[in-house]
Amino acid sequence: MNSEKQSKVEQLIEKRLLPLATWVAQNTYIQILSQTFISLLPMIVIGAFAFIVSKSPINYTGFEEGTYWYNFFLNWDTFANKYLIPIRFMKSCTLGSLSLWVTFGIAYRWAKKYDLEVQSTIIVALVNFFLINSKYVDGGISTDYFGGEGLFSAMIGAFLILILYRWMSKKGIGNIKFPASVPATLQKAMSSILPLTLCFLVGCLASGLTTQLLGVSIPDLVMMIGRPITKSIDNPIAQSGITFFSDIGYWFGIHTAAVEAPFNPILYANLSANVDAYSNGVAATQLPYIINIAFRYGFTGIGGSGATFGLVLLLLKSKSVTMKQVGKLSIIPALFGVNEPVVFGLPIMCNVTMFIPFIFTEVINCFISYFAMSAGLVNRCMFYMGGTAPEIMRSVLSSMDWRAAVLWVILVIVDMLFWYPFFKMYEKQEIKREAEELESQKVAA
Repeated sequence: MNSEKQSKVEQLIEKRLLPLATWVAQNTYIQILSQTFISLLPMIVIGAFAFIVSKSPINYTGFEEGTYWYNFFLNWDTFANKYLIPIRFMKSCTLGSLSLWVTFGIAYRWAKKYDLEVQSTIIVALVNFFLINSKYVDGGISTDYFGGEGLFSAMIGAFLILILYRWMSKKGIGNIKFPASVPATLQKAMSSILPLTLCFLVGCLASGLTTQLLGVSIPDLVMMIGRPITKSIDNPIAQSGITFFSDIGYWFGIHTAAVEAPFNPILYANLSANVDAYSNGVAATQLPYIINIAFRYGFTGIGGSGATFGLVLLLLKSKSVTMKQVGKLSIIPALFGVNEPVVFGLPIMCNVTMFIPFIFTEVINCFISYFAMSAGLVNRCMFYMGGTAPEIMRSVLSSMDWRAAVLWVILVIVDMLFWYPFFKMYEKQEIKREAEELESQKVAA
């Protein structure tokens, strides 16, 4: 890529991608969703571990009696069966109630964003959630849509009712003037009665009319409409397209979150659907979705955006002093999926030599991993360990399959092979530059 072509590409990025990235970064709804999922990550990880403990991934009867692995998985099953009820209850309260906690998070962030009374805002969103995502059954409420199946209806319902609540608060609807002697807390509580009542009526009417007129609940209706969207993401071309454009943006200094953030709720929903399916006895190789948030971080972006882990390994053996030093500084962060040291230290960003491998390595990983899982060679992902969990552990635990480790090693080798010619090209440039600097220092001395 010569300087003229690079300039044209930069102009295209600035004209097309930069405005989109800026819009995404400044969009209130996407910001709130991103912040909500990030804040819920510890709970998601805890729920994933509870689910992992509740069921041994391998049947101990497949090993010879008395061997280490026979006893290991036998003890695992014994422990899981003994404490099955509290373990599953923890899973139900965390992953199994993801839609509930997302609603809570959206309401909290919304209140902070628009300076609304936090408690009333959360109450509005949660009551609306119960009205829309639940129903009356046997003296209680149904929790069928508290998990992943109700995630989209929960998010849409929360935003719509919060928009209404904010509008009423802004217009002063329901405000009551009290004497100065009345405590401010009581004034706020009494003034919120009418807005809360109207919001609850809207949720109740929406749920009742949808059921009566269409014969389906709001979560079912949203899933029927949204299923083509979630399915459209569950293919290597769509996921590769997302990573392709996010990595191009990152090469120019635009963080990947600016491109990926709008798709993350879908990836979380796909993961939650896999959790529900696995809980109901579906085989790990036949779960409904291959591409989800755990797949994205466990099998495509190994070492961070651009799949730079393979490059860091190459840097450790570089003949260039500078590149080898960057490799040493980058290896520990890379093991945890953090690649800022190599992206900005080598650098990769705005480095023409590194452009091609940086945007295409993840695409290669995506296709290899997708077809390995679609063929049943590796379990599909059902748990999310977070984006900074140790690399190979993240892949194995997300799928509960030792074969994921083999796939991970294969991907790293493929990544190294793809990075290698570009690495050598840049290494040659750096060695020449270092030699020239050394020579100039000798002359100056």
